[in-house]
Amino acid sequence: MKPRIIVGVIGAPLLFAIVWAGSPFLPILVGLASLWSLWEFHRLARDAGARVSLPLGVILTILFIINGQLTADESNFAIELIIVTLAMSLSWALWLQLKGNAGFAKNLLLTALGPLYVGLLLSHSLMLREAGNALYDGRDWLLYAIFVTFATDTAAYFTGKAIGRHKMAPSISPNKTWEGAVGGMLGALGASFGLAAILDLNISLGWQAVVGAMLGLGAQIGDLAESWFKRRAKAKDASHILPGHGGLLDRLDSLLVTIPITYYLPALIIY
Repeated sequence: MKPRIIVGVIGAPLLFAIVWAGSPFLPILVGLASLWSLWEFHRLARDAGARVSLPLGVILTILFIINGQLTADESNFAIELIIVTLAMSLSWALWLQLKGNAGFAKNLLLTALGPLYVGLLLSHSLMLREAGNALYDGRDWLLYAIFVTFATDTAAYFTGKAIGRHKMAPSISPNKTWEGAVGGMLGALGASFGLAAILDLNISLGWQAVVGAMLGLGAQIGDLAESWFKRRAKAKDASHILPGHGGLLDRLDSLLVTIPITYYLPALIIY
């Protein structure tokens, strides 16, 4: 418990400062985080029985991160990069098959999924930071997404610890409870209202509730998805780099869902 709190107390203000400052600090942080998370993902993939190419994953992930930063000034090439990722992953899986390695489908899926899951999804943080117009500031929305997500995870954790009795998905994540999930949703709503006021987001109270609920749900889905993958790899944590939290991927799993959601929302709800 204590290491978890210490990491949060130190990490949250530092992350706020980096997001506020933007380039070059944020792209460097996102790039390093994505590469470490990719390594953790490949570690889990190998434990799950897949043959994946780390050099290929690194190259593709870097391209996604570069594309994310350049979208403020250039065209977005995410679709083309997705196609390249699928084509290169297919080539890798076919090469392994020709060498006599079994598991074609698993090798293909997890080779492609690494850079898509980590690189593509995390690159939305850079897209969002540089997005905006006269009606909204992408920097404020990125801060909103991050801290609503953190509020969801924190509220779910402490509510589950305090009053959690009914298991949500014991075969996926034995410690998650329905009480914790409800606490997480309430934390997301509270943070949404508070941050929308502090950051002066241009959305109504109704939309604050809707977006907060979407991020609260997305955060918990992201957490469960990574927990399911760790179960398949028979691993408790992605790594042990963060005391009290496990791996970096264990800390980013919710953000990998909530930041893309937030990236696409302002254009739909701000007039």
